[in-house]
Amino acid sequence: MSVFAGDEKLTTALLGRLAHHAVVVTTKGKSYRMRKRRGVDPEA
Repeated sequence: MSVFAGDEKLTTALLGRLAHHAVVVTTKGKSYRMRKRRGVDPEA
């Protein structure tokens, strides 16, 4: 499925707007995604 149907300018503009208004959230600790990938239950 192609959301922007190959419109490179529109895609670039929208991604630029999103990145401009983005907020970086820094967290500490182990990544739940990486723990799950290694087979360790993140809920344990």
